[in-house]
Amino acid sequence: LVLFIDLSPGALGLLKEAVSLLLLTSAHSDSGSQTKMALAVCLDSALLLSDFTTEPSQILTQVKELEASGNFETLDMTSVANVLKEAQGSSGTVALRGILFYTRACMPSFGGDQNAWNELTASPNFVLDTIYLHSSSHDKQPQVKDFFSALDPKAADAAQRRFYCLDGPISDRRSVFRMAAQLSAHPKLRPADPAKLVNTLVPAVPRAVMPVGGPVAGGDAVGGIAMGLPVVQ
Repeated sequence: LVLFIDLSPGALGLLKEAVSLLLLTSAHSDSGSQTKMALAVCLDSALLLSDFTTEPSQILTQVKELEASGNFETLDMTSVANVLKEAQGSSGTVALRGILFYTRACMPSFGGDQNAWNELTASPNFVLDTIYLHSSSHDKQPQVKDFFSALDPKAADAAQRRFYCLDGPISDRRSVFRMAAQLSAHPKLRPADPAKLVNTLVPAVPRAVMPVGGPVAGGDAVGGIAMGLPVVQ
């Protein structure tokens, strides 16, 4: 698992909370598993920030230390593909999943060749999920979501889609946390339609899976609410 965090200003604090929820929910539901995970950041290009680890707490510590880095005019998806290929080689695993958090109004694009991307998508064991957050419904850029949706090699067949492309306004914290909880479901165990995942609100994150030192971005358990485990209908 490679997490790509957009370092654009304005929503980084919320992203930290969402990533915390995603990792802690996954750890709680997959207790005993040895999922390898790494952290990458998105500037104009994507950069791999950490080595792989099976300890969510190590990723959470790095996420907590991230700082916004300025306004960006695009995201080079060729660099995202290259990071994923590099991660695939260093992790020694065939199955690979990326989760990209994107908060920009500008269009992402492939700034170079798509060889690495084509190699990745040729494998049925590769998944790239995205959460696209916009400042309001008026600022939503449909072409941005269309771009991410079209990345799925099964995009034309709704019943066979592999990637989740979720979106919502930054102002709706509950919706953002719900999307993060949806992505905690393993790609092999979830339906093609994310609407068929059920998320139950619970009072707080179980104490056993709270990060050391409390929530990533302050406040009560992940912004005061936490999601229950996603289950398939």
